[in-house]
Amino acid sequence: MMSDIALAMDNYPDADPNDWFEIIEGVKTMAASARGGHNIIAAKIFSAFDAYFIRNNIGAVAIPDVDVYLPDGNLFRPDLCVICESAKFDDDGKIHGVPELCVEVLSPSTAKNDLGIKMMLYARNGVKEYWVINPKSKDILVYKLIDGYYVLDGAYHSYDKAEFDDLTDSERAEVKDKIQVGIFPELFVDVDRIFKWWSH
Repeated sequence: MMSDIALAMDNYPDADPNDWFEIIEGVKTMAASARGGHNIIAAKIFSAFDAYFIRNNIGAVAIPDVDVYLPDGNLFRPDLCVICESAKFDDDGKIHGVPELCVEVLSPSTAKNDLGIKMMLYARNGVKEYWVINPKSKDILVYKLIDGYYVLDGAYHSYDKAEFDDLTDSERAEVKDKIQVGIFPELFVDVDRIFKWWSH
């Protein structure tokens, strides 16, 4: 694992460690700093996971915006990830290994990768659960890893009052307002809470 990562990093000897970049299949990809909206969404999800871990004395941690060195040499910085093994952390708090869950918040500059090659590589490395969040449309897609591929497990939307009032009774009955976390089935994350601060 480490040899692949070290090789990838050796390709960029002049890289500033403070630069925000990812390595995708051997290609260094610069990324813009996360917008405030991304950070707020990540913080909302973090708070739900963290409270659950503390309440139930679970040895796991949710971490926003941390470098993740995957076993195949790819380097990503998901908006949030969940780690259940302390051995995956190095002395700098970076992750060497596979998170159990990753969350990516879409932006115009990242959406293609988040829904394309990064999604494929998370699956290839064995990330069990992958959430893709669109802050503009207030949608969340939750994928679970089955036989090496992601399968859509649930699609969630945060409705404002006007949207909800426009739904038929049968459509309202189908609305799912809480996400059941696959890797922690007793944890439910409120969809509206993630987006309630959002204004267009």
